[in-house]
Amino acid sequence: MVVSNALLQQRTQNNIWGKVENYLLNTPFWKKRQEIVEKEFRALFYHRNNNPDAIAEELENVNRLDFIRLLRQRGILGQARILRFSQWFQEICQEVVNAANAARERRKAMNLIAKVQLYLVTTPKQELSPEGIDRDFKKLLWDPKANFSQLKNRLFQLNSFFFRRIFAVREDISDLEISAIITELEMARDRVLEEAQLTSQLAS
Repeated sequence: MVVSNALLQQRTQNNIWGKVENYLLNTPFWKKRQEIVEKEFRALFYHRNNNPDAIAEELENVNRLDFIRLLRQRGILGQARILRFSQWFQEICQEVVNAANAARERRKAMNLIAKVQLYLVTTPKQELSPEGIDRDFKKLLWDPKANFSQLKNRLFQLNSFFFRRIFAVREDISDLEISAIITELEMARDRVLEEAQLTSQLAS
């Protein structure tokens, strides 16, 4: 398998792949029980000094063939065992990637909530017009790096109940005005989702 120079440089910089190679090439893991091997392998990634996002980004480029190539270098494992072990290691890497991505999405969702709260509390009433909301609120919600599913999950909690709860601290806006503003906010939110879905469909 040919690995690009950029990927090799990234792996060297994060040093995670170096730890993986060292474990696979220098540890007699096949003599241990599966649960012990999996625990040791996971420990390579879950270190307090490791950056979960950087590790996930690196591991996203790793596939089962990488492990097969390394295991063959040992020269003492049969094909059946190589395939079995490579499956273990690939599954663990995928778990690490999924966990890091989920944690990153939770952070992004929380950050978005904080930004929306600040927007609703501090934006002058006159800027909460249909034009102002279409201009500023949509920009606040949009994330060009997020796919449709991620954006949908983040915006799911931005509903009428949420908006009204935040507006409860605004004494300069009447209940009637709040209802009208919330309608515009929900419409802007839906337009963002529609645009994200369209972008996703065009890219597929």
